[in-house]
Amino acid sequence: METKHSQLRKYSLMILIILIPWVYAWLKTNELRNENSKLRKEMTILQNQLAGYSYIPVVQTSNSTTKLGNEYKASIGLSLIDLHNLPKIVVCNYKNNKLYPTKDTLAYNPYEQLFEYKFKPNKTGTYKWGGMISLKINGFIRRLPIVQNYTVTN
Repeated sequence: METKHSQLRKYSLMILIILIPWVYAWLKTNELRNENSKLRKEMTILQNQLAGYSYIPVVQTSNSTTKLGNEYKASIGLSLIDLHNLPKIVVCNYKNNKLYPTKDTLAYNPYEQLFEYKFKPNKTGTYKWGGMISLKINGFIRRLPIVQNYTVTN
């Protein structure tokens, strides 16, 4: 026959067997909550950085070498674009390491989410073209230059 002391021991052991996995799960859940909270804080910091005004011009060309009579194509964009504050891009002549604005302004293509520059060269050689991205930020105009090489072959 079991004594009260042995019964108490038996029930205490059963309670521990039941409680240990529950306590472990509770501790793990709190640990995951803390990790999730840290990740959420890091994401908030990253989102705040992305919401800043760090615009970098991006120029992509399908090919920097083109044949005479073929079209040269360059896609111009910014690393971050605010659709409520689209920049203005003016094509420039590039001479003696300086940009000289023309009257050509590039239109924004909402489908490709880029500004596109196209023209057909009329002679062979290696050339540079340029542009100026103008963006209004907090009432001030920020200008970002673009310079790109291309080669025309026969």
